Amino acid sequence: MLDGLKWVLSFQNSDGGFPSFEKDVSKTFFKMITLYDPRTPDFSDLSQVDVSARILKMLSRIENSKYARMIPADVIKNTCQYLKENHVDKFPYIWEGRWFIAYGYGTAEVINGLLSANCVNVTDVLPNQSLDYLISKQNADGGWGEKAASFAANTYIIGKSTMMQTSYIVQALLTFDEKYFAAKKTHSKYYLNIIRAIEFLQNNIADDGSINEQSFAGVVAKGMFYTNYELDPYFMSLRAINRYQNLQRL
Repeated sequence: MLDGLKWVLSFQNSDGGFPSFEKDVSKTFFKMITLYDPRTPDFSDLSQVDVSARILKMLSRIENSKYARMIPADVIKNTCQYLKENHVDKFPYIWEGRWFIAYGYGTAEVINGLLSANCVNVTDVLPNQSLDYLISKQNADGGWGEKAASFAANTYIIGKSTMMQTSYIVQALLTFDEKYFAAKKTHSKYYLNIIRAIEFLQNNIADDGSINEQSFAGVVAKGMFYTNYELDPYFMSLRAINRYQNLQRL
């Protein structure tokens, strides 16, 4: 476990974020390529907000364990700062995901990470502004769905609700509500939205436990190649439902 933690920490870039594969990749090469062909897909492995947010969630859990001393003092602080500075829009604060589609997922991952690491509070403008934005995109069936065309339009384009996108976005709302309840002893303004999302997930799980979905929300190359993550909807849906059940017990 300690070797794995050291390995992950060794990948933190100088800007405070984390890449997927390789540390301190230069932006110059990709910029030069796009001068010749602007349609070149973005394969550059720079710091990425969704990867950084997931690592931040992991570090926040370790920080509350006996292994907390293994995390250098500035790692979490610098990751939080990277995320706060690398939004695509400031009013409201939204982020573009790199590995899934797109603004809904990216924004939810970042808010989830910032809340988990206590880099923002439930009374702050951030995260409330960002979560209000996500709520405005919730479909009538309680789920969320975003089209791949969002990448080209540089804004969230609402699509058919999917288990995968819903199960990721609702995690941020669940984290907010957990922290809100701990502070206020009551559920947050997002609790009814959480219920609707959980009902969407439950209604789309068959009696035998299977999920019939091929969303192709996974991103290999934006605008060119998308992939279906077969088991993600299973794992993330079950995680969301379990967290919701724990909320009901509070």
